[in-house]
Amino acid sequence: MRFVSTKPLSALALLLILGGCFGDKGPVVSIPIAKPCVEGEIPAEPVGIEGTLTGDSGRDIGIIAGSEKEARAWGRALHGMLSACKA
Repeated sequence: MRFVSTKPLSALALLLILGGCFGDKGPVVSIPIAKPCVEGEIPAEPVGIEGTLTGDSGRDIGIIAGSEKEARAWGRALHGMLSACKA
């Protein structure tokens, strides 16, 4: 029984696969990269609300009501930051 070396076949397969890499590269296209519109630190959630909301509106309303003033100030700060993104 005679064995045939697969090295020439491997080299040929590699040449066929990479053959297109050495030719014309085609047109250069610029891709825009999004820049963050918010500068500075994003305000943290109010302490009474942070991580405690469950999605159960009956329970969550009590959590939010206990921190109403802090939640309103936090929401206004976020709104102001996001409004600046439109400009």
